[in-house]
Amino acid sequence: MKKKSKSKNDRPERKFYPLPEDTRKILEATAPAKRAANFSLLFYRYLAFRGSDCSLSGRDKSDVWFEVRGGFSQGNTFRRPLFEALKKRTAALREGLIQRHFTVKELVLEAKSPLVLGFGLESVLEAGLLLHHTYGVPYLAGSSLKGLLRFWFALTREALVTELFGTQERAGILHLSDFLPESITDLEKDIINCHYQNYYAEKAPPTEAETPVPVYFLTIPQGAKFRGLIWLTDRTYAQHFDDVLTALEEALSEWGVGAKTAQGYGRMRVHAG
Repeated sequence: MKKKSKSKNDRPERKFYPLPEDTRKILEATAPAKRAANFSLLFYRYLAFRGSDCSLSGRDKSDVWFEVRGGFSQGNTFRRPLFEALKKRTAALREGLIQRHFTVKELVLEAKSPLVLGFGLESVLEAGLLLHHTYGVPYLAGSSLKGLLRFWFALTREALVTELFGTQERAGILHLSDFLPESITDLEKDIINCHYQNYYAEKAPPTEAETPVPVYFLTIPQGAKFRGLIWLTDRTYAQHFDDVLTALEEALSEWGVGAKTAQGYGRMRVHAG
């Protein structure tokens, strides 16, 4: 019987971690599910490579993205209690703000389309992902949402911009917490296919002879929910709180948040928490 030859795709499992030897041994001895408990470390620090040269190209890069995505799912067991704890943390923060007599609203933001968060962050995989440094989960930064709101108010309700968002001399009265996930069990792999790489690199005219060079990235799937708070520190402006909530809903629905919003990503709807 003729022995079946090995194909180029029948490669050994990727096992090399570019880490100090003692750290690498601990990581390799750790169960995959526990290894993925903090996905931020897995994504930005503990990527495994097929060779000690740590090069990534073509099929290798595609394989790594699939493994990274699978690594997120492996950590679901450890994240379930985390999501419950984050919900309780938000509720405790809300009670603390109410005791200080602030005007507070707990909100849940639901993705109407996939979210691309942190796309431009530095990563050896070319495309980044915004992950909470401590919890290791995707989240919506309160500062980003506040910036989105400010721009929306500048176009629609300019008279309130100074009071709500402040100036260089004094702080504004509007605040948003980070919006942390209620539950995310999976991430989706997406792709940008660059057909004219040499043209964009200003090396040659665009031609159909070029081979497309895919750039992979991860998205937070449609339906994902994030919980957080929005509040005013000056109760004399409480009558404008509904305007703020309406503006947030309109901005997230029409403009979206994150990267690639022009292609329909990042649209969200607002629910009362």
